[in-house]
Amino acid sequence: MTFKTTTTKKEQIDYIKKYAFFLIPKGYRIYVIFSFCALFIIFIDTLFEGSYLVSILAFFGILVCLYIVTSRIKTPEYTATDDMNCVTKIEINDKEVIGIAPDKTVKETLTSYTNFLVIRDGIFLITYNNDQKKKGLTMLFVPITKTCSIQKQELIDLLCKYDIKSFNILHRY
Repeated sequence: MTFKTTTTKKEQIDYIKKYAFFLIPKGYRIYVIFSFCALFIIFIDTLFEGSYLVSILAFFGILVCLYIVTSRIKTPEYTATDDMNCVTKIEINDKEVIGIAPDKTVKETLTSYTNFLVIRDGIFLITYNNDQKKKGLTMLFVPITKTCSIQKQELIDLLCKYDIKSFNILHRY
């Protein structure tokens, strides 16, 4: 089976921003939620007391929490082109994912992906990197039109064949 689709860098970034918080590991999510809540309570409390300096510090802490959530997520190399509207072709065959951008071609094996998530508009392919240089989460959004449910199922079957695990947004681990 060969699956071909096209996407733009803007679409990739929009979908990753939309689902980013739910795709980070559960431990980080819980830590950020508790930190955010504590800092928000401190921020509101210090505003009512009139201690504006401390409330500014709590506000910057909230911004740091939001930065931690968004900084761990990266898009693959072949979506990183200068033109936001350039078309990136994604081809998935039986063994590899080929990304063709105007200035480069990147080939990755299917086994380099650890998880996938099926959403209404397509499929996310996800890699958790624990290397010191590439630490974080790398995601690739493969758009599939709503009318092509057969293609979506074939791609899901192919990913399951390579033991790439699916996960539910609400129950990550």
